[in-house]
Amino acid sequence: MERRLEGKAGPGAAGHKDHGRTILEMPLGLYLGVLALTSACMYTGCVPKSLVPAFLVLMVFGEGLNAIGNAVPVVKTYLGGSVICILGAAAIQAVGLLPEQTYATMDFFINDSGFLIFYISALITGSLFNIDRKLLLRATVRLLPVAAAPMGQNIIFCIMNPTAAQNMRMKNIKKTQL
Repeated sequence: MERRLEGKAGPGAAGHKDHGRTILEMPLGLYLGVLALTSACMYTGCVPKSLVPAFLVLMVFGEGLNAIGNAVPVVKTYLGGSVICILGAAAIQAVGLLPEQTYATMDFFINDSGFLIFYISALITGSLFNIDRKLLLRATVRLLPVAAAPMGQNIIFCIMNPTAAQNMRMKNIKKTQL
């Protein structure tokens, strides 16, 4: 029995009808089923305004647009899938293909829940982890004095002028109370 299944396992195997095409590491047929189910939930109003459904909708539609961008020859060469994700999402919203509740859910996910801030922080952190250690140390030695000088200047100013330091503290307290 193992010999019969040996050559047909995994995505892209010869036994698949979709000839190995995958989206989100799923066979094309399974992805289209997930897309249909997600779309049906959106149009029936079953997508609640929370993080998990918004993430699902963004992943399913985003990966579909990315696959289209990476498959069309001219678009693939000059723009790429990630640009099609942005332009395609803008076109979908401009035409009004998705229900208003879905837009509200995605807006909540990106803006109100703080996902965009988290994503940008993760990109910056990931980029720093991929930098060569020696290069990072050389850059730190050059940039640290530039960053430390204004901070030291402010500390000296606050020590020499305690009234200004008190005024700055009061402004910060008033900002946090608003």
